[in-house]
Amino acid sequence: MDGRRSSDVRALAAEDGLDRRTVLTIVTAALLAPETGWAQQRQISVVVPFPAGGSLDAVGRIVTQAIAERSGLSFVVENKAGANGSIAARAAAQGQPDGPTWLVGHDALVTVNPALYGKQGSFDPVTELKVVHGLAQSPSILVVHPGFGPKTLAEFIDFGRRNEIVYASGGLGSAGHLTMEQLGRACGLKLRHVPYRGGAPAVTDLIAGQVSAAFLAIGGAMAHVEADKLRALAVSSLQRISQLPQLPTVAESGYPDFESVEMFFVFVGSQTSASQITDIAKQLALVMGDEAVRGKIRTLGVEPISMPAQEAEAWLAKAREAKTRLISEIGIKPQ
Repeated sequence: MDGRRSSDVRALAAEDGLDRRTVLTIVTAALLAPETGWAQQRQISVVVPFPAGGSLDAVGRIVTQAIAERSGLSFVVENKAGANGSIAARAAAQGQPDGPTWLVGHDALVTVNPALYGKQGSFDPVTELKVVHGLAQSPSILVVHPGFGPKTLAEFIDFGRRNEIVYASGGLGSAGHLTMEQLGRACGLKLRHVPYRGGAPAVTDLIAGQVSAAFLAIGGAMAHVEADKLRALAVSSLQRISQLPQLPTVAESGYPDFESVEMFFVFVGSQTSASQITDIAKQLALVMGDEAVRGKIRTLGVEPISMPAQEAEAWLAKAREAKTRLISEIGIKPQ
């Protein structure tokens, strides 16, 4: 909403003798109201490419609930798991006749999937999805079995240069797989990858000592680290994390260019009009500036961000280039 509309609301409220708090409520509601009116035609569909209960799903629900409470808009969140996220991505790209479907997805949909799988039939996520706003980033923690010798990242690297390290991940091309291989190439490690069908069985075998190490999402690692079932050595983000402030980053440990994080975004189909995208971006930016919303997101073990579309596009392009190169070096063949 432009400054003229905001001033009109204030002037009208003043004429009616409303107090300052009521004026603020009216102005906030006006700011959040979509200018194009598309969102008022029906409930807004939101798709998430993973089952309910994960951090990505939770972030999407926190954000859409905050928008609903402030604006009166209505959201229906649907979890469309399968095909490594492509089912949900295709649903968002196709959209709805009276308004776009929102996709709350991670960067892998447009940075990893194209390199691993190519086009999904006639569907190309890079060209058929449009990023609207960044919501959060999810770093990984390098963890090892307590019986594994290295107790610091430096010891882990020294060991891995002389001996093979057997590590687990939630599958080929997963964040845990690519982050460990990125570390291996940065440090010259000897690695053997054991892919699992999902993160849960990988963690089970790691705790049992069947494998020695893994990069795990914070939410999936914290309880085991606190219970001394796993030992944390480093975090993959550029900054330390609030959950384990004593844990060093890989970057500060002698590898300043090392960073590996999953990013959560809102996407829509690329056919969505510029005015609709502007409306959606406005709503997302407002709620992502709310410290109460940000606090709820932090409890999930991810860090809230508020990344505008232009910055998000640049980040995704750089990440796609880096991950495509890494996948080629690893030798994973498109499926």
